[in-house]
Amino acid sequence: MSDNAMVAQQMYGIEQESVNCGRSSMSDSAADEPLPRTALQLIFDREFGSVFWGKCSNLIANWAFTVITVMEAFNLTGSPAWSGAVSAAQMAPLLLLTLLSGRLCDSLGERWLIVAGGWLSGLPCIALAVCFGLVSNDRTSALVALLICTFVSGCGMALSAPAFQSIVMRLARPTEVSTAVSLGFFPAAAARALGPALGAVLLVAVGPAMSFLCLGLVLALTAAALHMARLPALVLDAGSDTRLSPALHYVFRDRVIMACLLGAATVGAASEPVITLAPTLAASFGHQDASGLILSAFGGGGAFGIFAHRLARMWLSPLTEGVLSMGVLAGLIAVMVWAGRFEILLVVTAVAGCAMVMSVTSISVVLQQRCHPVMLGRVMAMWVLAFAGVRPFAALILGNLAVLLELHVALLAWSVLVAGWGVVVIMMARSSQKGERC
Repeated sequence: MSDNAMVAQQMYGIEQESVNCGRSSMSDSAADEPLPRTALQLIFDREFGSVFWGKCSNLIANWAFTVITVMEAFNLTGSPAWSGAVSAAQMAPLLLLTLLSGRLCDSLGERWLIVAGGWLSGLPCIALAVCFGLVSNDRTSALVALLICTFVSGCGMALSAPAFQSIVMRLARPTEVSTAVSLGFFPAAAARALGPALGAVLLVAVGPAMSFLCLGLVLALTAAALHMARLPALVLDAGSDTRLSPALHYVFRDRVIMACLLGAATVGAASEPVITLAPTLAASFGHQDASGLILSAFGGGGAFGIFAHRLARMWLSPLTEGVLSMGVLAGLIAVMVWAGRFEILLVVTAVAGCAMVMSVTSISVVLQQRCHPVMLGRVMAMWVLAFAGVRPFAALILGNLAVLLELHVALLAWSVLVAGWGVVVIMMARSSQKGERC
């Protein structure tokens, strides 16, 4: 048993099966469980399916909202720095609320956080619909409203994100973890593919005010549906410690979990150029209104990444797959501007999306299988904080780099940074306790 496993046992007085990089041995009771369900059976399961489809609806609407706000900021100012500021405003609450949300997951359960987060994301959309309907000709008021409402929407995302991640492990059997975790990332990949396209179509078809209203209604109805869904209640052991400090101590003692968190942050930063700089990239190829296509290509590639991950895990360990995919993503960032034609840029972006999803999925499999269940909400909150919390800083830095430097120089510098952190991740993981296979 590793030092980290003994720490968990001492803290909580419970038995830990194994913490060897997601390859835990099955107990005798686990061996008697029914055969693992297929992916198709899981997504139509009453409990798992409710969360799966609710997460799809929530994330697609949130991605459409993100694209519309970024495009409106760029349309109002013509500056990628303002696009970065709006994106940063939406992601900033992750820095403030995610750890608190993770603690609440382990003490209250995920259902209420998912519902509250959905409502808190939907109400700002409706507020923006009213605002843009009233002050459509006032650029300053529109920008202020965008910044405030994207921040409030980000608060809703910060509340629900750890809950959506941690509830997967409670809805799946031990033999279904890899399949369930992979499916847990499918809504995000589908949202990246469909959300930007939906946002772009809505913006062109009905304008910003009606677009925000439609998305607000979708988020509100999704929250109401998840409120009525029958999800398992959280059962705490007597004397369970749900404070943040024990979880932080647990994580800091485990170099593999630390490497996974650093890897999630690296992948989050690596995905930001496609998001923040999508309008600038489209304009550089003479397609000013095609930023939604770039983001959809990225998301479509991510959806394929779910299936690519299922193939890769037959030959590669999860951490190896994660780091290799991270290296591919870093290289593709550098060549985006030199694609030559817009069609080739879309292909490069799609492959980058595939690499991103493969990397973050495999890293999350390692993390969720290794982490003790009683701390899963808090550790997954750290994962969300690492993956998405880095985005406000990345958005601001990239937006200003694109203004101060040539676009290709900014992307090349970002590519080198991502590759460097990927090397750090693999070095940290490989220097963990001898005998563990990652």
